[in-house]
Amino acid sequence: MHHRSKLTFAALLAGLTLSLGGCGGGGGGGGTNVAAGTVVDTGGDKAVVTITVSAQQEVRAASSDPGQPSGVPLARMRDAVVVGDHILVRSDSAATIQVDRDLIHPGTRVSALDAQGKFLSTHDYGNTLASNYLGEWAMLPMAGGVVMVQTGAGSKLFRLDAQGAMVGAAAGIDLYAVQPIDSPLPTVVASAAAVDGDGFWYATTLVERPIPNSEKNAIYSMMLVKLDANGKELTPPFKLTMSTKFLQPRMVASGGSVLVTWLDSGAPMQAYWRYGGPRPLVHSVTGTGGGTPDLLPVAMASTGKVGMLWNFKVGMTSNLLGVALNDGGNPIIDTARVDLTQETLSDKWGYSRRDRVSFDARTAANGSLLIADVVTGRLKPTDPLGDLLLLADYSYGAAPLSSATMNVLRQRDPGAAPLGQAPILRQMLFADHAVLLIGDETHLDTAIVTRAAAAH
Repeated sequence: MHHRSKLTFAALLAGLTLSLGGCGGGGGGGGTNVAAGTVVDTGGDKAVVTITVSAQQEVRAASSDPGQPSGVPLARMRDAVVVGDHILVRSDSAATIQVDRDLIHPGTRVSALDAQGKFLSTHDYGNTLASNYLGEWAMLPMAGGVVMVQTGAGSKLFRLDAQGAMVGAAAGIDLYAVQPIDSPLPTVVASAAAVDGDGFWYATTLVERPIPNSEKNAIYSMMLVKLDANGKELTPPFKLTMSTKFLQPRMVASGGSVLVTWLDSGAPMQAYWRYGGPRPLVHSVTGTGGGTPDLLPVAMASTGKVGMLWNFKVGMTSNLLGVALNDGGNPIIDTARVDLTQETLSDKWGYSRRDRVSFDARTAANGSLLIADVVTGRLKPTDPLGDLLLLADYSYGAAPLSSATMNVLRQRDPGAAPLGQAPILRQMLFADHAVLLIGDETHLDTAIVTRAAAAH
């Protein structure tokens, strides 16, 4: 990596948590007009970390696969991961598959960027993977590269090297075979995956249909297992729950612990398997008020002792809500509130959240929570109303996230292309900086994010 500073990125974030942890609960910073690149401290004391973001740069393929034009933008990013000293981005293929009357682009283009977000190479797998599979994939960093695992009907695993090139069997490895709709045999209909140590956790929803071609009397079972990069079981499959309703798992893992959440008939549930624990702890996370939010776990501290999960429809225009979990996997809720739907984070940001934004939230090495989002507003009263990039760094501790001290950066890059209808953000964390990926339907931009200790 280039431009390595003496004070590492992880150390700066550790300083953020330690210094802000004693500042008390966050106060209101809403409505404050700030210049581009200015940090707003919503706590009680002065900011201790300054966040800066470089000008956005568009990513275009310098070379491409045969038969495709060069210089095409990496449109419709689906996901991205750090692999060693660079980044792998998964985006839409140039190929199409006709479904009814629509032409669909599978999300099977894997491109490598360097640690500064510059394009290196691309591999477009088109519709060749898993018999024209159109659903999503989990792209998981493993030793020497990544594994790509289907997260829809059926399940296959493909292995890619560190540059995104296929290795191993071109046909992939079957984890769960796809069963015909008229089959009474169990078949996977949804899944989620999260890498951890020497393998990855895999939560799958299987359905059994006693009456072929019918959902009547269908039974859904959710299983959890840990697999290695070749799909070999590292733990026996563990049944988390059974239901007569469809179950969509979400999950995160770290330090040998794993957190899985889902909705069952509108009731939010979770399974938390602590490292060294005899079995997952399965329980409701609604609090005492019986709220029925959608659950999406997004981050877990590197120790694996605590996790953070989001509630409500976080991709829509509603406020961004979220809670932290204690060592037992229970939500840490403010004593003045009764359920998760009252744990609002974004009311301190001072701007409206955009519709259909796929925001990003993850923990740094020390467990600090880092959020990237897009909001609508004005940096200055004379500015036109428009999209603003927002970065919020939370000092995570024993208090509810909604009252945590945080630093917020709001910024507009006047030279960047306007965002489309469905922006997606991903933060790629390196030792001394982060690369922020900002994508939409037509292009992908990158920007360098750095954090430095501010003077008191």
